[in-house]
Amino acid sequence: AQKAVDLIQSDLAQYRIDVDAESLAMTDFDAIQQDGIAIMQATGEFMAKMLPAVAGNPAMLQFVLELYQQMIAGFRGSERFESIIDRGIAQLKQAAAQPRPPAPPDPKAEAEKVKAGAVQVKAQADVAKAQLGIAKTQMDMQAEQASFGQRMAEITAKRDMQNAIPGVVLRTDTEGLNG
Repeated sequence: AQKAVDLIQSDLAQYRIDVDAESLAMTDFDAIQQDGIAIMQATGEFMAKMLPAVAGNPAMLQFVLELYQQMIAGFRGSERFESIIDRGIAQLKQAAAQPRPPAPPDPKAEAEKVKAGAVQVKAQADVAKAQLGIAKTQMDMQAEQASFGQRMAEITAKRDMQNAIPGVVLRTDTEGLNG
């Protein structure tokens, strides 16, 4: 109680405190919530309409972001969202300034490349197989020619001997077996 008496007797007693009804107003949480819902709905509608335009023409991003800022500023209670929006816009601008990575390859195009590569490999294998067949045929023909040449040489030698020695008949090994 002594503290209260001291306070009344002190210089603070000469100050007057007025309390106005406006300073005692209760915060209307329902109105704040409705303001937030209205801003979120407007944001959703705005983004749904503007994102396709930005996706088709990335140069429009700056314009759309500034337009969005001005639209939100017109809403009651938007000051609570302004810093969030400003940070988001700064991040979007920074991301837009970064070079975009190349688009991932189209799976269908990749499948077609693989298929074309397989067809090419098969064609090369077929060509190699045909070349091997040709080489084998050539080798067989050379062997036949060598065999034929050898046979002709034997026949020619036999005939020359028969002509050289009258009355002698020479036979080749194959003639003796057959006859």
